[in-house]
Amino acid sequence: ELADSYVEHGVPNSIEHHCATDLGMYKRHDVVPEKFKCDVCFIGNNYDGFPLSDMRLRLLQRLSNEFNLRVYGGNWPTSLPLAGQAFKERAALASSGAKIQVCVNAYNDIFRYTSNRTWNALACGRLVLHHHFDDCEELLGEDRENLVYFKDIDECCSRLDYYLSVEDEREEIAKRGVEF
Repeated sequence: ELADSYVEHGVPNSIEHHCATDLGMYKRHDVVPEKFKCDVCFIGNNYDGFPLSDMRLRLLQRLSNEFNLRVYGGNWPTSLPLAGQAFKERAALASSGAKIQVCVNAYNDIFRYTSNRTWNALACGRLVLHHHFDDCEELLGEDRENLVYFKDIDECCSRLDYYLSVEDEREEIAKRGVEF
């Protein structure tokens, strides 16, 4: 209803989204403790039974074999490079310490939904590599505009390889993500 009222008042491209980010908390830290530094991080819990649970686990297993990865969250197998939970300041440090943060919703079947971790990650000023979902461009922008999308595990790995090798391009997209 809120989005409809904006349209009625002359704002044609309105959506209602219930996630927000505390920009005082979630911001880029250029100096982070060594324990947070890595090429790739993932923040989120392992939820059994959600539609993308198996894919998230397979993705993190592969990333742990191919990249300098840190996994923040609970209920993950101990075979992954676990770094504990990450909320608020610790999540901002985890995001800031990574060159790229991979985001995968636990499910993608809710219209225009993405986890608040997506917004928090964008605010922290590192490149966000996000699993593609049906209406993601309407919500978050086109691919390579504010963040980068991937559709499957192979594409995630190839995009990680590429963006880890092109710091200027990676930082430019990340800067637009913060501004977004």
